Amino acid sequence: MPNNAGAEVSPEIDLVIIGDGPAGLALGAHASLLGMSVVVVGPGAPWAATYGVWVDEIANDPIIGVRLDHVLASLSDRMLVWGHRRHELGRRYAVLHNAHLREVLTQPIIAAGGQHLKAGVTAVIPKLSHSVVSTTEGEMTARSVCDASGVQRWRPGAPAARRLASVTAWQTAYGVTVDALPFDAAVSVDQATLMDFRAPVGEAGSDLGLPTFCYVIPTGEGWLVEETVLASRVPVDPVALRNRLIARLGPSGADIVREAEQAGRTEKVRIAMGGSVMRHGELPIPFGAAAGMIHPATGYSVTGSIRAAPRLARALATGRDPWDAVAPRSARITRRLHQYGADVLLSMSQSQIAEFFDVFFDLPAARWQAYLRTDSTPTELMAAMAGVFKAATPQTRRALMTADPRSLRLR
Repeated sequence: MPNNAGAEVSPEIDLVIIGDGPAGLALGAHASLLGMSVVVVGPGAPWAATYGVWVDEIANDPIIGVRLDHVLASLSDRMLVWGHRRHELGRRYAVLHNAHLREVLTQPIIAAGGQHLKAGVTAVIPKLSHSVVSTTEGEMTARSVCDASGVQRWRPGAPAARRLASVTAWQTAYGVTVDALPFDAAVSVDQATLMDFRAPVGEAGSDLGLPTFCYVIPTGEGWLVEETVLASRVPVDPVALRNRLIARLGPSGADIVREAEQAGRTEKVRIAMGGSVMRHGELPIPFGAAAGMIHPATGYSVTGSIRAAPRLARALATGRDPWDAVAPRSARITRRLHQYGADVLLSMSQSQIAEFFDVFFDLPAARWQAYLRTDSTPTELMAAMAGVFKAATPQTRRALMTADPRSLRLR
């Protein structure tokens, strides 16, 4: 997308989007297809995160789906999960190619005459029929303004400190990218692994005191191996996971990690999970992570934002309630059920959480798949939760009832 910073912007803009990450560009692309004039405001910086997705969740997107092969950096036909037992999931999982995804989402905006201001937003002033957006490159008016700037970034009327105060848990990871995995590693060297909760032999990081798992995935640039805290009440320093990662990689782990660090092939992840959900009437209209669209129990958000973008774009284009498009009552109930599940996971030990996922992935595929989506119906989620409870041991059942029951008030 060209940098039009300093260019004159028409006062008749239909939609200004604050934030040029995947959520903001997906919304802008779908709004452009509906004939809306769109301006995206954001720095234009490369996306540094590794975005993993279940392919079936984005394959039918009218923009991404037709160029699916182009936006995937790697594709795994099957995924492993290790709790106390081995599970092989026959569901395709991919890592997105960030540059190609940006290109695909940008093209509809450009084709419709949209603009990208590589600028910062300093203020948004809502008025009766429009909003005035002030940026470091000037001022513009828009019929609608959406904030897709992320949970930790600037949002008018909702300072970062307040948004972070509403975060319920943190996911943390420390990873390295290697050309090949050693055959004496404690992880599977020939198949992508979503989660491996087995304790590595001789690991030196047991003093962390939190359950962790290993995530192993081809990325197009090698194999990414990450040691991950699924969720913790307070943020963990990613470097605290380094020793456990070394143990995962076997006897040569220390050398592998050191070489990756020297080559700049490391990844440190810290995801604010949960967080405040958008309120009806909130302006600018939040979207993506800024609207709390991060799965409270998994930390995934990109797929949910991509799937929600057409809904919000249609609402904005037709004058319907945009807040209900992003967070209808059914979605708010689903969020409460997910939050209850996240609270349960926070209370579990390494052994309990391994057993939980053994039971979870023994469910019929349609049930565990529904639980992993942010836009499933409450009925689908309750069926998955009931299935886990029914199949769990008495000890795990007790753990499943430790979360605050007030989070299940389905208003």
